[in-house]
Amino acid sequence: MTLASRLLLPILVLLALAGAPSQASALSSVVQDDALLLSGDQAKVDGALSKAEAIGFTHVRLTANWQEIAPDAASDTQPIFDAKNSASYPAGVWDRLDLAVRAVRAHHMEPMIDIGFWAPYWATTEPVGSQGIRARENVDPSAFSDFAEAVVRRYHGDFVPAAGAARSKAGATSAATGSGAPQVSTRGLFDALFGGGKQPAPAPTTTTPAAPAKPVVQPLPAVNTYTLWNEPNIKGFLTPQWKKTKKGRKPASPGVYRRMLTAAYPRVKAISPNATFLIGATSSTGSYALSGLHGGVPPLQFIRELACVDAKLKPIRKGACKGFTQLPGDGWAHHPYSFETGPSNTSADGRPDDAILGDTAKLHKLLTKLAARKRITWADSDLYLTEYGYFTTVIGTHRAVTEPEQAKLVGDAFRLASQFPGVKMMSQFLLQDVQCDGGRTTSCLNWTTGLMHTDGTPKPLLGVLTDILHSLVPEDAGR
Repeated sequence: MTLASRLLLPILVLLALAGAPSQASALSSVVQDDALLLSGDQAKVDGALSKAEAIGFTHVRLTANWQEIAPDAASDTQPIFDAKNSASYPAGVWDRLDLAVRAVRAHHMEPMIDIGFWAPYWATTEPVGSQGIRARENVDPSAFSDFAEAVVRRYHGDFVPAAGAARSKAGATSAATGSGAPQVSTRGLFDALFGGGKQPAPAPTTTTPAAPAKPVVQPLPAVNTYTLWNEPNIKGFLTPQWKKTKKGRKPASPGVYRRMLTAAYPRVKAISPNATFLIGATSSTGSYALSGLHGGVPPLQFIRELACVDAKLKPIRKGACKGFTQLPGDGWAHHPYSFETGPSNTSADGRPDDAILGDTAKLHKLLTKLAARKRITWADSDLYLTEYGYFTTVIGTHRAVTEPEQAKLVGDAFRLASQFPGVKMMSQFLLQDVQCDGGRTTSCLNWTTGLMHTDGTPKPLLGVLTDILHSLVPEDAGR
């Protein structure tokens, strides 16, 4: 029996007993591939989005990387600038995101923006250089709120960028060829994600003869869905995760994230009241050690701590939870990776607070109980599964599946997600595999969850997912 057969036998029973097709048809689908879509290369971006549109995705997830966009991010002293106004940031730092947002709209899909990771050092408590380019310790809530406000004001639908920053298919050439746009590295965000180093500074703009008239620059399209930070329950994106106590250790990251969330949400919601601001974006697993400060906080434990309740969901009213008020939000984002098992399998015994895809009903039940107790909003019980995939090569300690197995696993995951109560969105992480500089090491991982190989040739999953998305999602869903 193949690996897929052994792991996925339970899913066949679940799908046979699934609900009505009308429930499945409401599922939106999102793809993320910052390496391609934030490359700054118009032809590459358009080519990738043409494929995403043809496959049937309704949404495209992009990252507003605070560390890359902020001025003097490697300094422990905040520069003097209007952090709430995107026009006050260094020239060119928004260009790649602007290009991608415009292109997603042009390809009839909805852009989504993650506001966050990582932070400039001046917005954290950690020493400069201690985390390379990944500053993330005790992120300052006020500074994060300023950046979030800058992002949402820029993509509110009425912001007109400076003419020199505008790009078009006809004018998206590099500064080296004499265009007015700065040259941007095409290495993409994954260099930062997987250890490739900080993006080089944009090259100086080449002076060109004055045009007879200023080009007409259209306002940037509106973005209607945002996520506040990414995976705050793991060390890669937020620290500290744990703090020492007399009884061992206690989660620290929920308190850090709660302060960020409660500071930022009211400000961005006031700017764009009709937009959806997702919270959480939790990773699917965590650490169960009794002591030590390693590993992340398991997602269900993180949620309880964030909502200031104990294991029995009784309110906690002391310490950081003193004066707690209902958490804001318009939906809960979650990354239900189940790398080591099939999509319908639940977490192993001894890991009760993990939430892989097979645990989605348990996750939704917790959120609805918290909403009923007014610890979170009812909207936060809606689930947006915004990251998922399976590796087709061995990555670190994670297993690999064959390409046909990947197609079946991800296909079944989409079908299963469409039947879970409360799930509004399912995801595919990467259009194309990532081959980063440095090889397969602990600091630089080749990411092979894509629908295509690094050279753009398709894997079996591309065809399978195309068929599934066209059957599950109406043509106008989410658009």
